[in-house]
Amino acid sequence: MSFRESFQHREKLLAAAIEAFVGSGFEGASINAILTTAGMSKGQFYHHFRDKEDLYFGVCEAMLDRKRAFFEAHPVPISDDPFEAIGNQLRAGIAFAKANPDIDAFGRAFLRERGRPIFTAALRKFSLADHSGLRDVLARGFARGAFHSGFSPRFVVRAMSAVLTVVDDLLDADNPEAFEEGLSELVMFLRRGLGAGGSTCSAR
Repeated sequence: MSFRESFQHREKLLAAAIEAFVGSGFEGASINAILTTAGMSKGQFYHHFRDKEDLYFGVCEAMLDRKRAFFEAHPVPISDDPFEAIGNQLRAGIAFAKANPDIDAFGRAFLRERGRPIFTAALRKFSLADHSGLRDVLARGFARGAFHSGFSPRFVVRAMSAVLTVVDDLLDADNPEAFEEGLSELVMFLRRGLGAGGSTCSAR
C-alpha cells in the first residue's frame, strides 16, 4: 500500500516519516520512533508497509504526487529558448520549495543519500534520473540551433544536469533580488558556454 490509500494515522505517519528521514537519513531513521511520533502501532504499520524501505518509497511517491499537482496548478511558462526555459523552471522550483518546505527538505535529504543503495533503488523505482523534462527543453533548443554545434546532445544534457544539481549553491533563494540577479548570471553563463554564439576548444 502507499500514502495514496486512505488509512488511520496516514497524515501523521507521513509527517513523522519525513521528519525522521530528513533529520536522520534513511539508515539512521527508526521505525519505532516514527510510529511513536505518529501514534501508530506496529500492527497498523505493517498492515500498510512491508518495512522501512517500503515506507521510504511511500514518502517518495507522496512527494512526487504533490509536486506533480503543484505544477499542474502552476504550469511553468514554455519557451523555445532553452536558456530562458531553464530560468523559468528554476523560478518555478523556488516557488514550489517555498510553498512546500517539507518536500523541499525531503528532496535535499534524498540527495544526501547519493551513493547509497536506497538512493539507487529510488532512482530506479521512480525513474528519477531519466531527465525527460530537461531533454524535452533541450531538444527544442537543438531543433532551433540554440546550442553550439561542437556539443553533442548527450553532453549538453549531462552538463545542464550537473549545473542544476548545485543550483542551490549558486542562487540565494531567500533574497528575491539576489536570486533574480544570480539567475540572470547563471542563464548568461549557460548561454555563453553552451549556446550557438559561444566558442569551444578542442581537447588535446
